[in-house]
Amino acid sequence: MRFVTGIFPATAAYATVPYPTGFTKDNCSIISLECKVSNNWRSGMGINDDLFKRLFVELGSTNVQVYNNSTNLYGVTFRVTLKKIPT
Repeated sequence: MRFVTGIFPATAAYATVPYPTGFTKDNCSIISLECKVSNNWRSGMGINDDLFKRLFVELGSTNVQVYNNSTNLYGVTFRVTLKKIPT
């Protein structure tokens, strides 16, 4: 299992982070996504309320893409947990 981390940019609907060494879209699975929404709590995949809308991960051909469609998450740090699977 490996973690990839990044920060949601203010200039795009998603953040792109590289795969850990040895991981590809074909040999890993998304275990979790979380971001620090405030000092009091962290949030995970699929959040859907008035403030944060939608949060999800896509395994791209060369990078992991973490999508969010809320300006409330610009500048927020996220962490994705990936697990390598047999191919």
